[in-house]
Amino acid sequence: MCYPLDEIDFHERDYAAWSGWPIEKADLQPYAAEACRVLGVTPWRDEGSVLGGSDGHLRKISFQSATVDGQWTNFKDVYLNELTNSPNITVALHANVTDIALTDDLSAVKGLTVNQLRRDQPSQMVSATKFVVCFGGIENARFLLNCDSQVKSGIGNQRDLVGRFFMEHHHLDVGVAVLSMAGAGWRKGLHNFYDAAYLSPTEKFVKSKRVMNCGLRVQSGFLATNAIFELKQELKIFACSNDWLTGVFCPSDLAEINAVVLRAAWEQAPNPESRVTLGADRDQFGKRRTVLDWRVGDLDRRTIRENAVEFGRFLAQSEFGRLRLADWVLDPDQPMPGLGEGEETAGNHHMGTTRMAATAERGVVDSNSKVFGLDNLYIGGSSVFPTCGHANPTFTIVQTVLRLADHLAAGK
Repeated sequence: MCYPLDEIDFHERDYAAWSGWPIEKADLQPYAAEACRVLGVTPWRDEGSVLGGSDGHLRKISFQSATVDGQWTNFKDVYLNELTNSPNITVALHANVTDIALTDDLSAVKGLTVNQLRRDQPSQMVSATKFVVCFGGIENARFLLNCDSQVKSGIGNQRDLVGRFFMEHHHLDVGVAVLSMAGAGWRKGLHNFYDAAYLSPTEKFVKSKRVMNCGLRVQSGFLATNAIFELKQELKIFACSNDWLTGVFCPSDLAEINAVVLRAAWEQAPNPESRVTLGADRDQFGKRRTVLDWRVGDLDRRTIRENAVEFGRFLAQSEFGRLRLADWVLDPDQPMPGLGEGEETAGNHHMGTTRMAATAERGVVDSNSKVFGLDNLYIGGSSVFPTCGHANPTFTIVQTVLRLADHLAAGK
């Protein structure tokens, strides 16, 4: 699923400590067209349509799925021949990088230690002039922390920032709504994927409410069947006593009700206490495995509450429908639905653990994704995101690594 970050996602927000990128959206924009080609999506047009007119606080957006000939993009299938036949690329399989060797003055990387899974095979040293670590939002941090043979705290971790600021996108059902016929038509007009309409707040709303960014999915179809069924059962009880609802549907024909589920994915505020560390358990190479301490703060909770309430306000004021929010959304003292409770609660979007910053006091890599204090070590992927917006990170990952590739090709 692809969508670019919004302009505000790059900005520092005074109510969100540690927010802001050292680059602007404009610095990534030159790579948007190429990222679209790589992913198999089309460039986005200006999506300035605001619901409720100029005074509205929600705008429609359009996620795209990376597809080739109607099928989800499998990068191996699409790029295997290019990787195999390129004179500039050597792909080494079953080559597990287990350590980084630094120069004697600890200012640069001189090589990588590589091991095969077979224990009877000796390790090898791979040399190069520049190195880029692209293991993922959790594994990038794990790898750097495990590289402690020359730097006790781990490479790039002089200020204890590697692994901190872990962020995810919560993915949760936050309410159910019943729509009038006009509201059903509005939703259908925004249909673009999984029988859902996608919305996000305007920048003005985000700033005025002092919240983080958020994506709302107005969803029906097979993904929302259970929640809608439960809603229909409850409507049997109170439909006849509600004047507005009696004009929406006939209680004797609940199969035709225009019911939808409001699902949300929202931006977490960067939090240094939300982090990846190393535990005592070790893998087959003797490297310590990760321990994840994922924190959810008050600003995270307030973000979804303000955005969900605004959607309910839009429905009511437009006479498009009525929204009932989940109790935990309205009551900050109630726990959020957690992992292991049978529902998707996060997007598998691991971000922030080697964050980009203007100075080494605030991050692990600089604006060109180079690790502070090392001349030739770079990080690629969503672990460099200082803040994450609400959009799936894939598109921005591709933009940032294309920008890094240009930087490396220029010999800077």
